[in-house]
Amino acid sequence: MPSGNEILLALETSGAHASAALFRGAACVSEREEKPGRALSERLIPMIHEVLREAGTEQSALNTLAVSAGPGSFTGLRVGLATAKGFAAAFPKLRLYAISTLDAIAFGCGAGGLVSVVIDARSGGLYCALYRCAGEGEKRSLETILPPAALAPEEWAKKLGVYGENISFAGDGARLCEEKFREMLGKNFALLPENDGIPRARWIGELARRKILLGEKPADPEALSPLYVTTREYAKVS
Repeated sequence: MPSGNEILLALETSGAHASAALFRGAACVSEREEKPGRALSERLIPMIHEVLREAGTEQSALNTLAVSAGPGSFTGLRVGLATAKGFAAAFPKLRLYAISTLDAIAFGCGAGGLVSVVIDARSGGLYCALYRCAGEGEKRSLETILPPAALAPEEWAKKLGVYGENISFAGDGARLCEEKFREMLGKNFALLPENDGIPRARWIGELARRKILLGEKPADPEALSPLYVTTREYAKVS
């Protein structure tokens, strides 16, 4: 169970904006975000050192590490998960939790009702999921309506069209395919601010804390792997 003594490090490496956050109990006491620039492998460890130093915390004091599991950038996810595994090897008592990037965006965007998270999957595809959200902060609720899939924009819009209600869109794929979504969903399409669609370590940490509160077991470091959702696997889902 999370407590005032819980010290949790959260990492988000699934996209261009890498981030790290440190929690002490329920409070996020230190946070860093870096925009695209240097290779992630060069900037992640220094960023971790910065949040630990700002919080006056040693690596050995960490209880838990939460990391984004994707979907997202293959390279970014591998770097983040490899870093998490390295920490687990160095500190065997450290608990690891892998968090869906799509869940983190839906949780952090703050919108209520139906929320469609869509991330650019390249080659004309999107990583997408649909949630029903309500509340804010610790009272924020998140229900998965359609699980993660990789689809063409037209296919995703077609799936959402059956709900007949307003849907808030978050993620870089929302702006990329805004014209198509507006064309197919009309007045039921609502575009959230760009800032709401950036996955952040803070939200990864919040969701990991919830897993602990619910009594979910931590991940096995040896089995920790990215959540890869392929277009080929989902293209024919109806």
